Amino acid sequence: MIAGHLGDEFSEKLLGEYAVWINRALRDRLPEGRLELETDGRVFANFDTNMTEPQDVRMAEYHRRYLDVHVILEGRERIGFRAEALKIGAASGNDPEGIPYSDEKDIGFLDRAVPLSYTDLGPGDFVIFYPGEIHKPLCCINAPAEVKKLILKVRIF
Repeated sequence: MIAGHLGDEFSEKLLGEYAVWINRALRDRLPEGRLELETDGRVFANFDTNMTEPQDVRMAEYHRRYLDVHVILEGRERIGFRAEALKIGAASGNDPEGIPYSDEKDIGFLDRAVPLSYTDLGPGDFVIFYPGEIHKPLCCINAPAEVKKLILKVRIF
């Protein structure tokens, strides 16, 4: 996981090409839904508004093909992460660790009890998760609250 704040000079350099896509997505912002940033489906942005929930009811997740860049637009969110990435396979079905995976949606979910570290995010903060990196988004900080975010998806594999 990589974390930063939009507008920070270091973060703009760190984001590189992703910063261009994020700025384009924010410029062409939709109220909700998917914005295609590359016609081949390789890069797109989802604009979502969700309620955060307690950590113990959220599921940790991972992806095989797409890198995720979560950008908080409004509200606050606690997000879980694990330093060690999964050994992800290329085929559909379960990964070597026996974790169910949906090839169609490029998402796998883990047991709620998986040990994670957590960080709190506010407006302008972002985190990047590469394929195989476990993360648990939309956890509440003190009480459930609304959060608006942009999730940039970039196909890596």
